[in-house]
Amino acid sequence: MSKSLIDVRIEKLLTGLESTVGKLQDHEQRIQHIESHMICDSRKRLNIKKRAEEQVRKILGPRQNNKDYNAQYRALIRQLWRDYWNAFGVTTYHDTPAMMYMAALDWIDNWVPRELRSLEETA
Repeated sequence: MSKSLIDVRIEKLLTGLESTVGKLQDHEQRIQHIESHMICDSRKRLNIKKRAEEQVRKILGPRQNNKDYNAQYRALIRQLWRDYWNAFGVTTYHDTPAMMYMAALDWIDNWVPRELRSLEETA
């Protein structure tokens, strides 16, 4: 018994569909890989930097034009970036993955210097 023309066409369609599904899954994996390795754009990097500066100023209080304030600011901003790099596994905030942008801003907003953390832990 030979296959009808309709059966042959259905088999060809199914074969084509199976290969298309495989290609689609491959493309989906490639897109996910690319998205997971994308870094923040320049506007988001600037927002991260500004948020970090604001957090340090919030901790130090009103800006003062003296050497002590400037030294404290520089020390705290270095500490914040060191902690940030450890938290996000990057060597610079420029390498922050785009998918972690909001988490990075939240982390910065909740960052506390080591000296204050040790005080909070003992209290």
